[in-house]
Amino acid sequence: MRKVGRSLDRVIAYLGYGGAAMGVISVLIMTVMITIGALLRYLVNVNLKFVDEYGGYLLVVVVFMGLAYTMRKEAHVAADIVVSKLPKRARNGVHLATSVIALVLICMYLWSAWQFFVKSLRSGMTSVT
Repeated sequence: MRKVGRSLDRVIAYLGYGGAAMGVISVLIMTVMITIGALLRYLVNVNLKFVDEYGGYLLVVVVFMGLAYTMRKEAHVAADIVVSKLPKRARNGVHLATSVIALVLICMYLWSAWQFFVKSLRSGMTSVT
């Protein structure tokens, strides 16, 4: 059973590294695309309509593909100056409270996104590109 666990852990690690690589590549593509779009708009008055939309898509890729790697390395942003000074029991309470608050916020975001999706579907809304 341990062998399966280690193998699964290795697969998850590789997926995390792959996600991080996709995030880095997406940042590079986004940077080049936005720079070219801005230069064309200001120098020759040509507006590339897809730049804003694809930039948004790539931003989602950057965030979510980098998330697994960041969580695995425990490199996410944390303000633990105060929390680290608390006793273990209080620290656990703070972690539980912040997890519950995060869960509530995520549920609210998902509900709002679902409502927007349904509204877009019913109205036949499509993207510019």
